[in-house]
Amino acid sequence: MELRHIRYFLALAETLNFPRATEKVHVMQEPLRQRQAGPNQVM
Repeated sequence: MELRHIRYFLALAETLNFPRATEKVHVMQEPLRQRQAGPNQVM
């Protein structure tokens, strides 16, 4: 797992909102949505 994936997860957990989370970590919404399932699979 990469550090950026943890940042994405934390941003989403803090905001509970995809659009706000993407603004916080400066990525487009689609990559963040794709990574949503990623940490669950790795852990």
